[in-house]
Amino acid sequence: MPETPDLEQALLRLDRIIASAEADPDPAFRERVGELLDTIDAVHRQLVWRVGELVHGSSQELFEQGLLRDPVASLLFEMYGLVAPDESAAREAPAASPLVSLADLEASVPVPVTWHDAAERAELADGRVLWRDVAGERVVLLAHGGELRAYRDECPGSPMPISSGVLRAGELLCPWHDCRYDALSGRRLDRDAPGLSALPIEATGDAVRVGVRQRRAA
Repeated sequence: MPETPDLEQALLRLDRIIASAEADPDPAFRERVGELLDTIDAVHRQLVWRVGELVHGSSQELFEQGLLRDPVASLLFEMYGLVAPDESAAREAPAASPLVSLADLEASVPVPVTWHDAAERAELADGRVLWRDVAGERVVLLAHGGELRAYRDECPGSPMPISSGVLRAGELLCPWHDCRYDALSGRRLDRDAPGLSALPIEATGDAVRVGVRQRRAA
């Protein structure tokens, strides 16, 4: 029988792999890795929920006193948010919680990215900033040092569009509050605060395409 891997070491190794991918200088590679992780996460979440549903359906006691008492199983259910917390029980002891509904599970699965043409490549000369409506999402596009970036067209913490800003020396300057952001990472530069919300972007031939996630129906 194969040796069971150490869970803590496996999670640390996973964190290192993800951190390495996120630090890769190629934005297209980073987006592909993110899409891969989202897909694997969705499959695993459905599988773990299905196992919980079958065990819970056959015996609630087995689910609460057996499955959720196993450290690996309980960690997976907690990681995926598949058990609702029982506050009264939590104050006394780590008792089991009921399995979340299928509707809640489906709502927790990331919506796939869909790609849309956003601009012509010729429109994005170096130093250019422009905005586009992409599938109902207002998006700011910019080019710096031969690199393209797409962000949600908003200055974090306010409803004001960042596309009215100026790109200078690798910094995107907000005209509303004098906020400064790194053009390629979206990181806030003038103080410790949330950065710009990045979107997947790629140049295919003469077209620039942006990936957006469809908003879920309420």
